[in-house]
Amino acid sequence: MTRHVVSIDLGTSRAKVGIVNDRLEILSTANASYQTYVDQADMAEQSPAEWIDAITRAWGDVREERPDVRIDAIVLTAQMPTLVELDQSNEVIGRAVTWQDSRADELVGELLDDEQQRRVYEVTGAPIDGRYLIPMYLRRRRDSLPEPSFVLSAKDYLYYMLTGCALTDPSTASGFGNYDLKDQCFSDELNELWGFDPVLLPGIEPSGSSHPLAASGARILLGLEEQHVPVVLGAADSVAAFHFVERVFGPAMAIIDGSSTVILGNVDDGRDLPFEALVSPLVDADRRGLEMDLLATGSSIAWLARLFGRSASDLESLAQSVESKSSNDVLFEPYLAGGEQGALWRDDLAGAISHLRLGSTQGDIALALFEGIAFEVLRCLDAMAPVVQSSSVTWLMSGDNAGLLPALVASLDDYAVRCVRGHSPSLLGAALVALEALREKLDLTSPTGTMSSEPIALDHEYVTSLKVKRVRYLAAQAGAR
Repeated sequence: MTRHVVSIDLGTSRAKVGIVNDRLEILSTANASYQTYVDQADMAEQSPAEWIDAITRAWGDVREERPDVRIDAIVLTAQMPTLVELDQSNEVIGRAVTWQDSRADELVGELLDDEQQRRVYEVTGAPIDGRYLIPMYLRRRRDSLPEPSFVLSAKDYLYYMLTGCALTDPSTASGFGNYDLKDQCFSDELNELWGFDPVLLPGIEPSGSSHPLAASGARILLGLEEQHVPVVLGAADSVAAFHFVERVFGPAMAIIDGSSTVILGNVDDGRDLPFEALVSPLVDADRRGLEMDLLATGSSIAWLARLFGRSASDLESLAQSVESKSSNDVLFEPYLAGGEQGALWRDDLAGAISHLRLGSTQGDIALALFEGIAFEVLRCLDAMAPVVQSSSVTWLMSGDNAGLLPALVASLDDYAVRCVRGHSPSLLGAALVALEALREKLDLTSPTGTMSSEPIALDHEYVTSLKVKRVRYLAAQAGAR
């Protein structure tokens, strides 16, 4: 009998809902967007009520298209770290603080000296800054917001709404700022270091654990009987996407497109890592992923497209239409989100464009942005490859990506790049977690052959000039590797 799961992916700008079968075929999918509130500098907040509304609308569209399909499980994946606080009546306090919000950065430096920050890294595997849940929570107390009864991440909140259980999985727990990678629990030592009350924390269970859909969840996912459908806990969106890569395509470094770009590889053998590296538990919490996050990639492309009055896909076409690519001297340093948390892990970098001339065109600037992102991706791959011992790259391309970025990376170095376009990797990775929790024996030979393609080829003269330009790029920032 064919199994079907409802996979819910709460992303940075929209919720996506899909029905996925045990051959990893998406039978129906829909999405709905929500607003990010930026009422002040460095702020990025969202309304959890708008998340629920978006999920309900997307699920309604999916169910309308496939009313006949029996649902065997529901599974979640979501952006992280994003903070949701609940009061004693289980109502949301204020709005959710997303991972894009950097208002707690200074607070970390005030609360923890260099030695204490090193200790946090030793325990958590995370170079700590204000984009983790505990610093966000502490900043909100300084703003005199009421004390919560629960501190949850975005996926934890959805799970609570669907099941009534306050739970998180290891990959999501790693976004709190107090998760002990070795012991796979929240650290009493770090709770004390932060001055944080552990009673506010959710419980931690494996990604494949499940609890029944509650009546409150059935009201969100209309038409599902709460007593019959298990809700699988799932994983953070990047970890779910990496699970998809490993299970379908085998060992590789994964590049995951989005508002930011996540680069993930597996480091199970316990070798020493660079201090700047972010280490995260994978779906199997005994295994670890080496993660690098480029904060302003898809968001930079969207920003420049708006500036030029174009769509993101138009911007890529504009870049590719530049006739004399090899003579384009414009250099774009794509640090528009403030800082760079990939291989450099610096908070003092900002976006910059140099070598503009009176003859420079929109296409020249657009091309330079894509090149800058590719240079930064390569910096991360070069740092990761010796540690993860892989030169294979699986690039999970977003819907607006026509292939220029993978082509740039593949042409500039000896990485074997495989492109996977338009297959909702986080959604599918979460579905895999649920199907495995149902103890399904999956045949993934068909998806392996049909989902991937080679990068597009670039002109040899352009690639030669690009290698020279990459040297200029790496020399442009002090402390570059």
